[in-house]
Amino acid sequence: GGMMSNDPAVWGITEAFRTGIAQDLKDIIVISIGTGMYPGMAGIGIHNNTCWDCPTTANGNWGLYEWVLADDLKNLEGQEESSGVMIDIILDALQMATDAQLQALQKSGLTYFRLEPTLAMSQSDMDNITPANIQSLIDTTRSYLSSVDGQATLSQVVAALKGN
Repeated sequence: GGMMSNDPAVWGITEAFRTGIAQDLKDIIVISIGTGMYPGMAGIGIHNNTCWDCPTTANGNWGLYEWVLADDLKNLEGQEESSGVMIDIILDALQMATDAQLQALQKSGLTYFRLEPTLAMSQSDMDNITPANIQSLIDTTRSYLSSVDGQATLSQVVAALKGN
């Protein structure tokens, strides 16, 4: 899933048409529930090939090793990344692209909602299953769902599901 369809919402739409459940985008309601995203992992100096202390090659760009595995690069918030930039781009870009595609399909009648809390860097490590981190993720989710934006989105979801 993470390499091809980190957010399977587009596949769901495709299957709705393939199976005949939907005949038109107006027949579909997509409620995409994310697991949270740390925005600083979106890359390092991607647009201008600069960063705080990136390793560079002769032409000013990072080499293959640095993109994939380097543990001394910094993210957009200046914090060190341990996984390499390419892994973060692969994991985050897919769901960001899906979200952009589904937002565009709203112009053709798709009803689409995305619930995605913002995470702190300390919460975002996929292998951090400590009780303290799990509790912080629960707290972040509760805070998101009770926020003005979260409440507004949930209200819209309920109204759409009720057909209002």
